[in-house]
Amino acid sequence: MIKRKRDYARKKYFNSLFNKKKTFLNKKKRKQKIKIISFLLFFLIIVITIICILFSNYFTIKNVEIKGNKEIEKSQIFSHINDLLNKKVLFLLPNNYWFINEKKLDDNVKNNFNLKKAIIEKKFPDRLLVNIIENKPKFIVINENQDKYYLIDEQGLIIKETNKEKVDSLNNLLKIIDNGLRMDFNDRQVITLDEILFFYKISNYFDKKDQKLDFFEKNEFNKITASLNNNIKIYFNIDENINEQINKLDEIINKEDIKEYIDLMYNNKIYYK
Repeated sequence: MIKRKRDYARKKYFNSLFNKKKTFLNKKKRKQKIKIISFLLFFLIIVITIICILFSNYFTIKNVEIKGNKEIEKSQIFSHINDLLNKKVLFLLPNNYWFINEKKLDDNVKNNFNLKKAIIEKKFPDRLLVNIIENKPKFIVINENQDKYYLIDEQGLIIKETNKEKVDSLNNLLKIIDNGLRMDFNDRQVITLDEILFFYKISNYFDKKDQKLDFFEKNEFNKITASLNNNIKIYFNIDENINEQINKLDEIINKEDIKEYIDLMYNNKIYYK
């Protein structure tokens, strides 16, 4: 008779203590997972709540108060600010108290309207205070062909377009006729700094002589015409030394037989009629 060996390796043994321990560990892991999931859900709810509060209508800018403007219309400034606030950035509107960059808004408004200064403050929860300091107009540029009038600051930059009635009331500003001007508001420099120096020196000369200067006229090429209130016109060359031209003018300005013009454009020569 052949005896068979028992294979104890294949035999399963039941240990009640071991199974109880395994069940306990599984329950503990499930509780930990539930805690983690609960925490994440709570955190997500908090984040969503905060976002809803931050982007709620309560913090949308509803009032824009503008102060300090004289030449520029409030409606123009308001319209520009409103366009900036409602311009989408990454599918979001920046028209929100928490997300407005005051410095960036300051610079944008200042540069767009050629202001000396723009200070924009947020007032909780839905207001903007806009305090501006305008550049003072020093010149008036006129294009008679297009019936256009522009107020210009001391740097030769456009402050704003205006009208004839306004121009007629501003007798203290130098008037410059430039019929060749083609206005491009992307480039606000309509008088160069060299031209400004030229105009000031001529204007100061006539102030000292107690003579009234009506206006300047920019002509073709390098010619600048100064028109006096006695209808005499004086022709200057903007490419030549202004001090030398004024010295030449000073030699002849008081001659009684000058009725129409004085031409200083040609080197050391003086022509008059």
